[in-house]
Parts: sequence; structure tokens; C-alpha cells
Amino acid sequence: MLDRMIYRAAVPKDAADQGEVFYHAVMQGAGGCYTVAQREAWVCALPREASAWAARQMFYPTLVAVCDRRCVGFVELDLEGERIETLYVWPSLNHRGIGSRLLDYAEGNSPAWHRGKPDAGAGS
Repeated sequence: MLDRMIYRAAVPKDAADQGEVFYHAVMQGAGGCYTVAQREAWVCALPREASAWAARQMFYPTLVAVCDRRCVGFVELDLEGERIETLYVWPSLNHRGIGSRLLDYAEGNSPAWHRGKPDAGAGS
């Protein structure tokens, strides 16, 4: 499956998947570190709706990991603060290098991040 992974700049049609990745990464993927109450509070902090994630794309350059035309992970960069805003990967895909690859691009391995337009290339 990792050979089918594409890393690219997010587009509005990725927003619904981003909301799902976020929700499941927090509720399932973070289960060993946080209580249910803590995870529920966390998911309430960011809406699950696609429109909210599409709006976030306008404020935070976002790189997505896509497999079979579905966003399975993403990282948002706060260019002004020079920091990563969020990074989430679908829980069943943890420990496969997807988050690390997203992090590599976000930390500056792609000069396009510094211009506000992440472009990791089609097969990267």
C-alpha cells in the first residue's frame, strides 16, 4: 500500500477526509495516552465537518498523504509561527512512516513549504 501513497498539497475535496482522519486519530489512535473524556474534549476543539477543514486550508498550508484517492494523513504548517500546527494519520496506518514523511516535508525538506505552497511531488 505504501507504494501507492502520494504526498501533495491539500485541495478542498480533501477536507472531508481530513475531518475523519482527525477524529479517528484522536479517538482511536490516542487511546493509549488519553482518557475518553480527554479525547472527547480534544475532538470538540476542531470540528469534524469538511467546511471547517477546507477553511483551515486557507490559513495553514496543508500537505496530505493520499492512498487510493483518499486522504489518510495530513500536516498543517503555521508559516507565521514557523511551526507545525497539526499532524494526524489514520490510526490503522500508524507506524508505517506516513507521519514521518509528512513531518520531513513540513520541517523544510520541501522548499515549497517556505513559499506557502507544499508540493511534495506525485510519487514522493
